[in-house]
Amino acid sequence: MIVKLIKIARQPGLPTKLRDDVYALTRYVVDADPWALAIADKDRVRSLSEYLHHAAELGVEPGEKAGHVGARNLITGTLREQQIEMLATASAAPRVEYPMVHIIVSWRSGEVPTTEQVDEAVDILLETAGLDRCAAIYAEHVNTETRHVHIAALRIDKATGAAAGSEWLVDDLHQAIALVEERQGWSPEPNALYYARGGAVFDAKARRWSAGQDGVEPPILDSEVMIRDPSGRRVRTRDRNAIAPAMLDQRDNILGALSASASWEEFHCRLYAAGLSYEKRGSGARIHLGEQSEKASRIARELSLTPLEKRWGAFVSSERGRNGPFEAYRVAHKAQLARLRADRRAAVASIRDWAEAMIKDLPRRSVTAVAEAVRGERDAAIRQVDEAFRAAIRSCTDARFIKLEEWKKAGAPPFPPEIASPAILLPSSPSREADWRAPASLRPETEKWQTRYYDAEDRLMLTDHGSIIIVHQPDIVDAVDAALLMAAERWGSIRVRGSDAFLQKCAERGAELGLSLVGPDGQPLVSASPAESRPEIGAEPDQPVEMPFVSHTEDPVRKATIRQLMSDLDDFGYVPVRRLADGNLEVEYEEDQFDPQPALHMAALFNEDEDIQALLRRQREAMLDFVERELCVWPVALVKDDVVKSFSGRKDRLGRAVFLAFDDPDFAMMLRRVEQARREREREREHERRATRDARRQFWPAAQFEQQRDRSDRFAAIEPEMPTLPPVRGGIGD
Repeated sequence: MIVKLIKIARQPGLPTKLRDDVYALTRYVVDADPWALAIADKDRVRSLSEYLHHAAELGVEPGEKAGHVGARNLITGTLREQQIEMLATASAAPRVEYPMVHIIVSWRSGEVPTTEQVDEAVDILLETAGLDRCAAIYAEHVNTETRHVHIAALRIDKATGAAAGSEWLVDDLHQAIALVEERQGWSPEPNALYYARGGAVFDAKARRWSAGQDGVEPPILDSEVMIRDPSGRRVRTRDRNAIAPAMLDQRDNILGALSASASWEEFHCRLYAAGLSYEKRGSGARIHLGEQSEKASRIARELSLTPLEKRWGAFVSSERGRNGPFEAYRVAHKAQLARLRADRRAAVASIRDWAEAMIKDLPRRSVTAVAEAVRGERDAAIRQVDEAFRAAIRSCTDARFIKLEEWKKAGAPPFPPEIASPAILLPSSPSREADWRAPASLRPETEKWQTRYYDAEDRLMLTDHGSIIIVHQPDIVDAVDAALLMAAERWGSIRVRGSDAFLQKCAERGAELGLSLVGPDGQPLVSASPAESRPEIGAEPDQPVEMPFVSHTEDPVRKATIRQLMSDLDDFGYVPVRRLADGNLEVEYEEDQFDPQPALHMAALFNEDEDIQALLRRQREAMLDFVERELCVWPVALVKDDVVKSFSGRKDRLGRAVFLAFDDPDFAMMLRRVEQARREREREREHERRATRDARRQFWPAAQFEQQRDRSDRFAAIEPEMPTLPPVRGGIGD
């Protein structure tokens, strides 16, 4: 019998997924219709659990056919009610990461269990796995080559709401299979992990056999390791590092060869005669038997490498080995893997050196803000290098598990297929970038820190990460030329990394274009066939390749970044800036871990950009106009502390902008205009008061007029201290 386990994970924040998983799995179990799963994913409807009942009740036979259907720990009768009941139980335990499991049990070809045997097998499986108190729906699928049962079970105890089952659920299911095979008389699989006898479960890998009569080899009882006793109690866990029985059977032969040998050569010969080999591995040694191997010290302490070297001297490898050509193939494969990893480390180290040199050369005033951007570009470039090498290293590591028989079937190749390192261009020495030319013949597409360049056929030719350039088409001359020319203008001298073929092509193209290239070792990269590129005597020299000059300000990545930055600054509010001596505005940015303000951070990096300066000037003029209107209305003292306090606490960050701009000439000029406007207003009011007094003097008696004038003078004295209008929402009154 074979068992398979599929865990259904919960997705936080998406309760509909749990609903669909419960409905879909139960319907599939009951209805045996794989198409129901597609419906669940596409339209998010009930699918899996309805499947079994439809096949049994309506006689539908889509895909597999459902035979016997059953349920455990469910009080409802219909499938719809059972689905709701299971969903309610699963929803009530949000801390269970895998609330549901799908268990498939398959019998061997020719074995046909009865309905009672299916029910018994399900009960044994659930009890052994610790799911006997959990809700479950199961069904037998019968119209396939082998009979099998699908079980949709929750991993939640209905009584307590806690997670049920152990962490070794797959291991428990394999033990349950051994119990079912013993109780019902089914044949075990050749590589079964466990076997059962008398209701107890034993480790099949630890069992050893003795030579019996009539071709029957009974197991050695002392070698049996009980995992679960007849009552179902777990005695111990299986030793996953146990020595294989076949290797244990050779223990006496290995020790005999050791005692009879007087040298490494003799020891190797005796082991070779028994089909064994002793090989050094790291600081220890391993003994090989066919495809199996084991640490020598685990078989016997006297087989450790250290005591044998004290006995016979330094280790001497066997000339025969297990398989000379195969071992040479494996050694070449390991060397190739080591080369790829070394190339990756060297490329990453070059990027880090470039970033450190750039930060070191920064002006002290801008080192904090610009250094953060350099580190961001460095980290993005390292991630791209890792991604480029990952595919090559993965294809190389996948081949390390090739076995001897597979190697022989492949024709016993002497060397593994060559896996080239990614083609990369880097600066040969850390230095500041110069103006460079974007490839005019390629179409750029920017994404964060990188720019991809495509040709007219929409092929990805190269990717520019600022500190590195990755060439994706190293066999195409146009791609190599575009990358070399762009790198040469940016860095001057170029370090080339990649396969030997790519290095040779770069050397040839560099010689023709007149570029300075160095190889991975730092030595000048020279073409292997300089005579082919040497011009004939009397021939006119080749004209240099002319490309339209494009300033670094036209870099697509820079332009996209500035467009996004301008949009962010529009939503930011009033940007805090100071006016420099040359008239430009400088963004004031202070690093704060609680309020990082990435828009300000980026704006500080692009102060010199014309578009950013134009945006800052517009915001500055709008800020001065608003502050001037407010100060003209409200009688705030025109001193720094009072003015800044009047505008502090606003969501648009006006207080900080006013604080930085207060000492600038344009702000001082605005304050003079406010002061003048206030004087003009006061003169107008005084003129109005005098006109009023003159008019009253003509009609009122002298005594009454003097009394009224005194009263007016008293009100006029306190009038500047009282606002004439209520505060406007969003003004200083806020």
